[in-house]
Parts: sequence; C-alpha cells; structure tokens
Amino acid sequence: MVFMRVGLLLILVYTVIPTLLGRTLGIGCVKRLPPGAKQIALTFDDGPNPRYTPEILEILRAEGVRATFFVLAENAARYPDLVKKMVADGHEVAIHGLAHRPLWLLGPGRTRREVIEAAKRLESTFGIQIHWYRPPWGLLNLPAYVWSLRLGIRLVMWSHMSWDWAAKGPPAEFARKIIRHMKDGAIVLLHDSGDTFGARPDAPAVVAQALPLVIRWAKQSGWRMVTLSDVEKRSFRESIWKAWDRLGSRLMHSHPLGDSGPCLFRLARRRYWWWPVTLKNGTRLRFGDAVAEIHFDNAVLESLVKDAKSAWQLSLRYMQVARRSLPVLARALAEDPRWRGVRIVYGLSVLSRGADKAGFTISPVRPRWLRRVATRYLQGVMLGHHPEGRNRLTQGLHELGADWIYISPETLIRLYGSRREEVPSAGSGVDRSPNREV
Repeated sequence: MVFMRVGLLLILVYTVIPTLLGRTLGIGCVKRLPPGAKQIALTFDDGPNPRYTPEILEILRAEGVRATFFVLAENAARYPDLVKKMVADGHEVAIHGLAHRPLWLLGPGRTRREVIEAAKRLESTFGIQIHWYRPPWGLLNLPAYVWSLRLGIRLVMWSHMSWDWAAKGPPAEFARKIIRHMKDGAIVLLHDSGDTFGARPDAPAVVAQALPLVIRWAKQSGWRMVTLSDVEKRSFRESIWKAWDRLGSRLMHSHPLGDSGPCLFRLARRRYWWWPVTLKNGTRLRFGDAVAEIHFDNAVLESLVKDAKSAWQLSLRYMQVARRSLPVLARALAEDPRWRGVRIVYGLSVLSRGADKAGFTISPVRPRWLRRVATRYLQGVMLGHHPEGRNRLTQGLHELGADWIYISPETLIRLYGSRREEVPSAGSGVDRSPNREV
C-alpha cells in the first residue's frame, strides 16, 4: 500500500501536476497573447504533410497571413521543401517533438531527446532559431519544463481548441464554430496533418476549406493575425503573476462589470461572517447579511500601472479611471439581479486618497499588524503588475497604507446612477455631515 501511494505521488508530480500548471493555469506556458491589441495567432500542429500543408500555405500566402507551424522533426526530415517554403513565406517554425509521442509515457532521457534533438535538427537543417515548443496533446511532464528553460524555448498551449482533428464539415459550420469562440489574444489550435493517432485522415481538408472564411471574417472585424514571435514576450515573473491573477479571480468568484468599455472594478457577492458591527455611516451589519466586495479588474489595473513612474502618478491615474468606472458600478447594482439585496459595497485599497470626496467612507484597517500585512500585499500587487517591478514604482509607495472603503448601494446609485456620468466634485451635492448615509 505504501509503495502504491508513493508511486501515485510520483506520477502526480511527474505528469499530472506539470500539465495542470501549464495547460490549465498557464504557469511557465504561453496560453494566449496579451490582450488589447486585437491580435490572433493561428497555429498548426503535426505537419508538415505533403497533401494538406501545401494547400494551407497557399491559402495563407493568398490572404497575406502568417502563422506558426509546430512541426514534427521526423516529418520535417521527410519533407524538407515544405519547411523551407514555410520559412520563405515568413511563417514561424516551432517544434512539436521528434515524433508524436505523449510526454506522459516518456522518461527524462527520452523527453530530453524529444525537445533538444528536435530543436537541433530543425536549426541545423533550415538555419532557423527555435523559440517555441508545444508538447503532443498538451501533455507535460517535469523534465519538459527543465529542458525548455535550459534551451530558452517557451512552452506553448492554446486558448481555443478547434477540435479540427475530428472535423467532418461542412466547412462553413466549422468556420462559424471557430469565429464564435474567437477572442482578443486567442491562440487557435489547428492541424495541417491527419496522420496522428485519433485524428481523421481527411480532417485537414475541412480546415483548408474553412480557413479563408475565418481569415476574411477576422480582417473585416479588425483583427490582426500574427506569429507568436510577433508579440512581445513576457518574462517568467510576469507569467507567474498572470497565472496567480487568474487563479485569484476564480477563487474569489469576482465578476466583471459592464461591456461598454474598461471598468476598473469587479464585484463578488459575499455573506458577512463577523460579529455585528455598526459602521461609521450608521449601517448595521449582522452575521449573514449580503455584501458586495470590490476587486480591481487586473487587466485595467495593469494598464494603469505599467507606465506609472511613481505612486503619486499611479494614484492620479487611478482616480481618473475610477471616475469613469463608478457609474458602471452603480448601474450594475441597480440593474443586475446578482447584486440585489446587498447591504454594503466595500473594498480594501492602498489607493484610497480622495475616496471620501467620491462619497465613500474610509476606515484604516485594524489592528496595526493586520494593516501592515494588508499594505505589503497590496503594494506587492501593484509592483507585480508593473513591468519593471520595484525599479520605478517604489517612489512614495511606502506612504500608502491599507484602508477599508465602503458605501451603501443606495448612495452609490443616487450619486452615480444612469443619469450621472461623472463623479461629483467636493461640495457638489455630496453630504459631508458626520451622519450622512454612504
């Protein structure tokens, strides 16, 4: 029994956990392109194939689109002219291994050969530099992480699996399925060969017929189709931070607000689980009351932080975006049934300066040790979103402390409802008396 448990633990550490970290959370792997630039990456696996690869290359050439091809080194050795044509047409060549072998069934030595030998063969034969590796079926093991890092080759997964390896047609319906799931920054998984295990041999024919429809729709919608190396690469630190953001959003069950533009805030519905307390505004919270917890939308926060040279400049930008986001927050509380019945809207922030002028009550976190812990964490969040970390944002950051900010839904709706588009300035109708309702 002990040996079985140890064996199961080793299997989890060697195969299952690396796959979950990479394929699900994107830790150490690229799963999508950075959002905001309306970019899409078309990627093709399992080739080159003498029947379908030339047809797909001709379509891409006619449409003026470049893609990334994850080739099998053994196939590349059989059909070198196809790889040369990929390079000549400006496409990016990446590795899919020597052959289509799942890494879950390979030991460290065989894994090393699948990555290193495949890269060496392609680089020496075609005079190219390999930057990307996608493991067959997206199955990872621990040595794949090690060898890819040592070689400087990034692991790549996908954000949209088209299931084209089993496609039967009609091509127009297959194209519609891809288009329905297309999002900014998508990495689309396609195949230019049907020779691998489990694939329909004629499936790439459907892909070839659907491809022009997808490309033309993307162009009409203003999307750019790029290779993976066309996009600015993220550091390993940034990849870890992005994965932590995604995991945190899932665990917190926070929801984005509005679809009319960037909104700084997300909301999570909670139950109040502390002892009864009367807030400064007179609101009485009891155990079990519904409350709405404010979170930052990290994509918007990153756009604020990345160019900020000081904590003061960050605070200014935060206030400007908050002015535009508060009406969206008020509209969500007034119209979305998910937030019906909440007693208070609250958040934890080190950027609370000026929140009282916007109608919020500010209360320092107590006790002091908890405030210090919360402050360090929230400062770390801002530093994590800054591309240069501590090098540029630490100026004035030590002066910021963690505070609770809260407001009642009724006041928020009254101040920033559908007829209000701007935050009121000081003295423009916000009650400043000690007993005001917020």
